[in-house]
Amino acid sequence: MIRLIAALLLALPASAQVRVALPAPPALPAAIIPVLPAAAAPALPLAPALEAGRAFFDGAAAKAPAPLAPQAAIPARGRSVDLNGQQLPSRMFSDETQISGHLIRAIDATRVSLDIAIHGLALREVAEALSRAKKRGVRVRIVMNQTHVFPEKARDTRSPEIQRLIDEGFEMRMLRGGDQFGVMHNKIAIFDGKILETGSYNWTHAADAWHWENAMFLAEASRVAAFQSYWDWMWSISSAIPKKAPPVPVFEGSPPSGRPCRRRRSTRRGP
Repeated sequence: MIRLIAALLLALPASAQVRVALPAPPALPAAIIPVLPAAAAPALPLAPALEAGRAFFDGAAAKAPAPLAPQAAIPARGRSVDLNGQQLPSRMFSDETQISGHLIRAIDATRVSLDIAIHGLALREVAEALSRAKKRGVRVRIVMNQTHVFPEKARDTRSPEIQRLIDEGFEMRMLRGGDQFGVMHNKIAIFDGKILETGSYNWTHAADAWHWENAMFLAEASRVAAFQSYWDWMWSISSAIPKKAPPVPVFEGSPPSGRPCRRRRSTRRGP
């Protein structure tokens, strides 16, 4: 019946429809409406599920958020050593840094002496730094691998950097291994008798730009002294650089006099 009446009313034209105005409810006096202070408003407890949902959606968690765990400091790969006010890294890796730049800074910081044993030299900037050191009065002594001073393969030539040191009158000697194919493969530099540089790094452009290499600057007095003793021994058995290439030793076990042989134990004493 109600649906029928509603349908009939909707079917009437707008002019026939009757509008009924209802009176507004009477306003209550303000004194009748109690106003509670905010502090007295009762807190409605929420079910645990609702509380969790509230914390998720609006961040109003019932408890203070737990503090974040402190992040462990990432240890540095190495520290630094001081050479006459110049800070040098104690560890260097060719994927992280250009090792030659640190080597040049060490050479430029040297004041008194620089003892070197290197397999080869093919870096113009390093040769220039060595020249600067010599000109300011640093005593530079170099033990060089003999086959880099006098190459024994037809395709090899002496590098311009080695030739420059020879032409400038550096104190240089050469040393090979214990037989025809042996080489002096050390990479050692001792700055002012107190800082040691060593590692796989050859003083060449290839090692600087293409190879995976490592090098270290070390300041432990006992370690520096041990390497200095080893360098002194190499200097004592190495040969002066002649004008012409010396003869190549032919057989293992028969090196030129004064050079080490793998078939006999070294008589070197020291640390």
